[in-house]
Amino acid sequence: MRTLLQTRLPIPPSVNNRLIISRHGGTTHPNVVQYQQDCTIILCSPETWQDVSAIHEAQDEGNGLFVIMRFGFPQNKNPLRQSAFEIRDLDNMAQIPLNILKKHIGIDDAKVVDLWMSKRQVAPGKLPYLSLTVLEVKREALFDDDEEEEYSHEPITAPMLKIVEA
Repeated sequence: MRTLLQTRLPIPPSVNNRLIISRHGGTTHPNVVQYQQDCTIILCSPETWQDVSAIHEAQDEGNGLFVIMRFGFPQNKNPLRQSAFEIRDLDNMAQIPLNILKKHIGIDDAKVVDLWMSKRQVAPGKLPYLSLTVLEVKREALFDDDEEEEYSHEPITAPMLKIVEA
């Protein structure tokens, strides 16, 4: 796998807070607009490593993309919470960075075949972050030609149902 992009971005706003809905329709929340502008600056800066020609070449060849997102959250300010770090749903955090990659670099999120996400607590005094890596997945690796292992669509409850029927 070839590395196409590596960078470190601020923690994105949740997709749940992306729009402000009114009776006249929806508008993008100012926090999201500011985040997009901040990310554009970071993606164009020397602190972001990217191979733009390789990104376009990978997509033109029909290769897939493997995106790794590692979120570093600050310590939870509320000691009564169950989790030691801020509780944010990972699935609500992926969409905005993926859209930014599509808009500013041309990485089509429809080409993402693997998306790995994790969250950790940052050390006290450290800034929260999103570590973002994009790798190329060769087209040949996208096909599952293993015929020995068959997928069974039998529900998980099937063994229990057999016991009840007996």
